[in-house]
Amino acid sequence: MRTIILYTLLLSLTSCHFRVNRNRLSHIRQLPDFRIISLDSTRCINTECITNGQPMVFFYFDPDCTHCQKVTKELLQHRNQLSNTKLYWVTNGDEELLKRFCQFYHLDTIQNIMIGKDYEYSFYRAFQPPAVPFLAIYNNQKSLVKIYKGEINIHSIIAATRE
Repeated sequence: MRTIILYTLLLSLTSCHFRVNRNRLSHIRQLPDFRIISLDSTRCINTECITNGQPMVFFYFDPDCTHCQKVTKELLQHRNQLSNTKLYWVTNGDEELLKRFCQFYHLDTIQNIMIGKDYEYSFYRAFQPPAVPFLAIYNNQKSLVKIYKGEINIHSIIAATRE
């Protein structure tokens, strides 16, 4: 009897968890509305105003994270294959670390890259990333193609931007 009760309780908790994840996934199937501000605070990007036409990669990261640094290196090494993709680096990390990160990788010199601060935590609330690195890839019609969490294969990212 005790086993049946425990099994029933576990099953109901699991089904609630799946329901929450399905609801969150349905919320982000189309690019949700969130705002990020550029590193120099001169531009505020509202995703509602991003026009269709190019695939988009939103890379949620921490400038101090070694995994995020590895993904950044790989993305930059393959930037020619991503030249038709808008790349957004988004963080809630420390501004000084972010500036050093940007300078170290020369991110501000690459035309299709925008580095931004999630100043209202709107990206975080929309996606609820469990960890960094976290990537959300959208096609040219702002429809979700793929989400990556943790270590990421660069060739998989490139393929997802072409779907």
